[in-house]
Amino acid sequence: MHRLGRWLPGLALSCAALLVAVAGAQTPAPPGSQPRRLWSVLSSGGTQPLPVSTVNGRDYVSAGDLTGLFGLTLREDRAGGLVLTMGARSIVVSVTQGLASVEGRVVSLPAPPVKQGASWLLPIEIIDRALAPGANPRIDVRRRSSLIVVGSLTVPAVTARSEPLPNGVRVVLSVSPAVSHTVVNENGRLLVRLAADALDADVM
Repeated sequence: MHRLGRWLPGLALSCAALLVAVAGAQTPAPPGSQPRRLWSVLSSGGTQPLPVSTVNGRDYVSAGDLTGLFGLTLREDRAGGLVLTMGARSIVVSVTQGLASVEGRVVSLPAPPVKQGASWLLPIEIIDRALAPGANPRIDVRRRSSLIVVGSLTVPAVTARSEPLPNGVRVVLSVSPAVSHTVVNENGRLLVRLAADALDADVM
């Protein structure tokens, strides 16, 4: 982690910005669900929304959204499971238990899938527990910021914290992983430029 600490009258960050798209029309939610919110999926092609539904206190994503975002195919097998195919890998998800099999390796999920009309909702944990390990391109799930980074993009997590002082304000930036940066004085402000494709920013 790289830390930048300075006495600043003002601070500006310059970097490729994260864009959050707005979801379109939503299908009726299953019983026990709450209004959907959005995660963002960032790749070299841009940013796309991933709607997340809360059902009985747990977060779910649509299997249809996963197939569109990550290039999966989905089918129901005769044994009563869901088979997700991602490249050469197959993931079998039990529809009665919170379990998935990834190339013979059993992965636990917090709950089984939920049927929604003709489609399925899957626990959001399936992304980092079953899809991400060994994925090519890489899938980096950042639950704190509701962000998924796909591929080799450089997207450091940046935390900005201000500390009041008697004669000004001290601003500390924590950047992880560390990336090259420049700091320039522009019209009385210090402008920090980070060599990154986007920022996973948290300002406190």
